[in-house]
Amino acid sequence: MKQKIPTDLERETKRAQDALTKTNTELVEKIFFESNNRENSDAGIISRSLAYFSALLSNLAEQSVKQNEQNIKLQKTIKNLTWVIFFLTLVILGITVYQVVKP
Repeated sequence: MKQKIPTDLERETKRAQDALTKTNTELVEKIFFESNNRENSDAGIISRSLAYFSALLSNLAEQSVKQNEQNIKLQKTIKNLTWVIFFLTLVILGITVYQVVKP
């Protein structure tokens, strides 16, 4: 059975897909390694560094969206708690006015 030899495009596609599963720290390490790797040509160094940098930006964008959703939920909770405090303040004000005015 003959084994298929992957093309450059297939190899780089697989490498890009693998990069998307890495943590931000691992991606920064990969960017540093690739940018200082003198075994490849300058074009190879730049293209691999850019690929890892793109994956890092993608991860950061996903984290930003998740953090934004959490912030919106917290803002809604704070807004609701503010309304509760407002209505409790009105109740306390009403009780205070009643006790001051009562004969």
